[in-house]
Amino acid sequence: MPEEQKEIAPFFSLYRPRKVEAPVVIEIPHAGLLIPPGTIDEPPPSQWERLSDSDAYADRIFIEGLASGASVLVAHFSRYVVDLNRAEDDIDPQLVPEHPRPRPSSARGVIWKATTRGRPLFNPPLPYSSFEARITRFHRPYHAMLDAEVERKRKRFGWVVVLSGHSMPSSPWPGGPRNADVVPGCLGGKTASLWVRQKVERGFRRAGLSVCWDEPYRGGHTTKRLGKPEEGIHAVQIEINRALYMDERLGAPIHPRIECLGRIIKEMVSMFGETD
Repeated sequence: MPEEQKEIAPFFSLYRPRKVEAPVVIEIPHAGLLIPPGTIDEPPPSQWERLSDSDAYADRIFIEGLASGASVLVAHFSRYVVDLNRAEDDIDPQLVPEHPRPRPSSARGVIWKATTRGRPLFNPPLPYSSFEARITRFHRPYHAMLDAEVERKRKRFGWVVVLSGHSMPSSPWPGGPRNADVVPGCLGGKTASLWVRQKVERGFRRAGLSVCWDEPYRGGHTTKRLGKPEEGIHAVQIEINRALYMDERLGAPIHPRIECLGRIIKEMVSMFGETD
């Protein structure tokens, strides 16, 4: 990893470049596997199940943007604790029946009731006080740090690109058609200007990767919340096909391929400009 400044908060880290700086902030909300004691009711899922429900190894790929001047924010805790790419009111009312204004949600909103394989994580109901404490401890500090870094870059450069780094299964279901190599999401063009989208696509296509915008992932809470091109904030969610860099069955990384994808991210960030 290149030389950097590192700011550590409970359960996540912000890396800032020391020398070259680019108008890019990368956030990686779902690569963490940590489950702090007392944060779920049931016995913790296995490491393999945590990995399969995470954006496996996305942090190892997207952290390379630091070398080209991006700031990188990484969450270390599992999305079983809090899903940082969901809004605070995106909660199953059966899980938190005391919530005053729950938004219609699946079982996997800002707090998941169960893993994707149906293993329970909580014994409903979750008291609203416990829900609020969890949001205060994990969700709000992460987004506050993200917002502050985005604003710092925007003030310095006049504009900023926010890349939300994720990974996705190779197929939408077992035996299904293979997803594209890369799925950038921008809510149909609403969260990033055309020139930003063109640079993102060019960065992957010149490496020989297939790109499919917004299908099957259009962008989540962070992309929607931050993406305001008219205000100089462009946000793109980037999903990378796990088959490119890991054995999905075993959950094992393929290190040379991770390094190759990291170089692609590094080069993409450099396309957005550098300032010493």
